[in-house]
Amino acid sequence: MIIIIVFGGVCCMLLTDICEGQQVRITETSETDGLVWRRLLDFGVMEGTLVKIKRVLPLGGPIAIEAKGQLIGIRRRDAKMIRVELMYEYLCIGRKSEHREAFLVQPTDGFL
Repeated sequence: MIIIIVFGGVCCMLLTDICEGQQVRITETSETDGLVWRRLLDFGVMEGTLVKIKRVLPLGGPIAIEAKGQLIGIRRRDAKMIRVELMYEYLCIGRKSEHREAFLVQPTDGFL
């Protein structure tokens, strides 16, 4: 089960932790392999770029993201090296293999 609690509207996490359909801003790509980093730059994906998670394939398959009108597939092991910033005030709950739901969580809701 994945639970992400967000305070203040911004949460930093890995690209692999994001639910399908969510839009995030890339904050760090320096941990990626040099070849992957260069390939992302060729597509215009760098720190500060907004991307949307289009599809997360099961069984450790690639993640499809949309950036600047392009659909890009990224291997899961490479996506684990990309840090992103979630811009919404909600959490994701669910297993990686099933549909996840998102809803608003406030610090006073008793989760702490």
